[in-house]
Amino acid sequence: MTRPKKTRINKDHSKVTNIDPRTRGLVECTCLLHCNGSKFVDPRTFEKHQKKIKQLELFQTVASGSQGRERVIGSAVKN
Repeated sequence: MTRPKKTRINKDHSKVTNIDPRTRGLVECTCLLHCNGSKFVDPRTFEKHQKKIKQLELFQTVASGSQGRERVIGSAVKN
């Protein structure tokens, strides 16, 4: 038994003009965390990677800064 044909509505697509391509240009991402140094990714992905790297750098500076204060305070208490 054969399938019945689906009813299709014919639309006139010839009136649509000046449509830009929907694809975004790729950007080279050099982050070592996700892209291993060199990879072409979507611009939105590139921005996400940059934000994550900045968060990690901020976290590292806060963590290293707190350790530095503990060392200074500890050495002042010993003296």
